[in-house]
Amino acid sequence: MNKYYSLLGFGLLTAATLISCQEDIIESGENASQQEAHAYTAWARIQDYRTEGKETDTRANVQDDGKTFIWNKADEITVWNGETGNVFTISKDYDESFPSAEIPFYSDNADLEDGTSVWGIYPSKEGEGKEGMFSFELSGVSEQKTDFKPHLQETMYMVAQGTVTGNEIQGLSFRHLTSLFQFNISNVRPKQIIVKNVTVENSKPVFSGKLNLVDGTTPEYSAQLDKLVLNFGDGGILASDESLSGYMSFFPTTTMSENDELTFTVNYVEEGTEKVQVKTGTVGELYAGLPLAVSDGFQYVAGKRYVVNMDVVLNEDERGYVDNGDKNYTVYSAEGLSNLLRYEADYITDENTVITLDGEGDFDMRGADWTPIAEFRGTFDGNGQTISNFKIASEGSGGFITLNSGLVENLTLANVEFETNSVMDGADSNPNGLLVAKNEGTVSKCVVDGGAI
Repeated sequence: MNKYYSLLGFGLLTAATLISCQEDIIESGENASQQEAHAYTAWARIQDYRTEGKETDTRANVQDDGKTFIWNKADEITVWNGETGNVFTISKDYDESFPSAEIPFYSDNADLEDGTSVWGIYPSKEGEGKEGMFSFELSGVSEQKTDFKPHLQETMYMVAQGTVTGNEIQGLSFRHLTSLFQFNISNVRPKQIIVKNVTVENSKPVFSGKLNLVDGTTPEYSAQLDKLVLNFGDGGILASDESLSGYMSFFPTTTMSENDELTFTVNYVEEGTEKVQVKTGTVGELYAGLPLAVSDGFQYVAGKRYVVNMDVVLNEDERGYVDNGDKNYTVYSAEGLSNLLRYEADYITDENTVITLDGEGDFDMRGADWTPIAEFRGTFDGNGQTISNFKIASEGSGGFITLNSGLVENLTLANVEFETNSVMDGADSNPNGLLVAKNEGTVSKCVVDGGAI
C-alpha cells in the first residue's frame, strides 16, 4: 500500500484530476496490424480527467503524474452500430507494466459496415439493445479489493463515438460519465487500526443511482441516493502513521447547493472496538476558495477526481492533555505527555509554550522509551510531579531535554535508564544529562532520583 507521510487535515478536499505520460506500448497503424491478424481493430483512447491541480500518486490505472486513467489488461469495450453490440478485447500481449491511455482493441466476430458511425461503451455490455446499452446503474455500496488498487472496471463508465473505416474503428475517444472520490486515509493514532469503510452522506438524496443517455449524449439521472459507502473488507489495516487510498466512482450531482451539508465518516476498529472519525460541513464550507465552488456551481461533475484527505486522530477525551489556548497545555498522564509532543510538535519549540503537569496525573511510563525533546524554549512546570520508569536512548547527545533555553521547574525524574554514546569524532565531549543535556535557560527545583547510566 502507498504511504502518505504528509499528514493533512481531515476533510480537506481538493478538486484534482487524473494526464498521461503517454507511454504507448503497442505500435500503431500498419505495424500493429502485422503483429496480430483480427477482423476489426478499434483504436480507443481515454480522455484526460479535467484538472484544477496536481496530485502525485501511483497505483493501478492511474499514471505517475496522477492525472490520467490508463487501460488495464482485463478491460473490454462494446462497439454498438445501432443494432448489434460487438465485444472488443485488449491484445494478450498488452504489458501492464508499460500502460497506456490509447491502445487498439480487437474483435474476430464483429460484422460492421464501412463508413458506419458507431458508439463505444465501457465497460462492455454485450447483447443489450440500444436502451440498455445506454443505461448505467451504480449501487450506493462499492467494495475495494485488498490490494488497494482502483478496480474501476465495474463503476467507471465511459462512452465514445467513432467511425468504421475498412476494418478499423477510428476516433473512439472515451469521455467519462462518472466522477471519482479518492479518499486518502491516514492513521495518526499511536496504535494500529482496521479501516472498515468510508461514507459520504447528505440529509437529502443528492447522489444518483442510475444514468440514461438519450441519443448517447444527453444524461438523465434518477434513483437518487442520500449515502455512498466504500467498503474495505478485511484489508484496511493501517499501522500508526501509515495511509491508504480508497476509490469510489459515482454519478455527477445535479441537485446539490452551497448550503447542503455533507458528512464524511471513517468507520474503523482499534483493538476490537469499533470507532468513527467524522467531518461535517456545508459544501460551501468544505470547498471554500476551491475551484469546485467557482467553476462547478457546488456540484460534482463528470470527468473530475475529488481528493478527500482524512486523518484518523485521537479525540480530545483520548489525548491525555488539554489545549487551554495560547499554547498553554495541561497534561494528565504519561501517555498524554507523549501525545502532546507528537500532535503539538510545531509549538514545542515556541518560547510562549507552557506545559503544566496536572497534580493528580499518573506519569509512570512503565518502561517506555523516551525520545528527547530536541529543543525547548518555553516553560515546563512539573507542578511537583514525578515522571518515572523510562529509558532515554542518546544519539550523540541527549537527555529528557537536549537543549533547554526556557524554564524547567518543579519536576522529578525517577528510575531513569540513560544510554550514552561514545564521544563523536572531532568532538571534545558529548553534551549529556538525565534532565537537560545542554542548558542555556533555567532549571529550578528539579530532582533526578535513581536510575542507571
